[in-house]
Amino acid sequence: MRQHPAVYLLLSAALFLSMGAQGSKTMYEPLPIAVPEGLTRENISKAISDTLTGRKWSIDEVTLAKGEEQSEILATLHVRTHQLSIKFLFDEDKIEIHYVQSTNLQYREKKGKKYIHPKYTQWINNLEFDLKANLRK
Repeated sequence: MRQHPAVYLLLSAALFLSMGAQGSKTMYEPLPIAVPEGLTRENISKAISDTLTGRKWSIDEVTLAKGEEQSEILATLHVRTHQLSIKFLFDEDKIEIHYVQSTNLQYREKKGKKYIHPKYTQWINNLEFDLKANLRK
């Protein structure tokens, strides 16, 4: 039985495209985390800082605001050739985690959707889990 080169070409193209599709996933956008009653911005900042350092993130900048403004913590994770920067925006009611920028994590936007390496979701999920525990301490 004779093999057709066109079949090999189509199978190779399909395999190549499916491998590329696995490289990045729709970006996970975490919901705000509720802050337990009675915590000050200093308590919240410490919980976030403990969470970050416990997961080997570098804290780049801390801005504690007063009144209606949100406080902010900028942090960066370095893993081999990958780099991820995020920011925490918070007040006495809630904490939000936002993507800032990355290197070598295949971040892209296409038709209004954001895509990034699947490790991003794992790293953010780990921070969310640890932060919720640290807020209860």
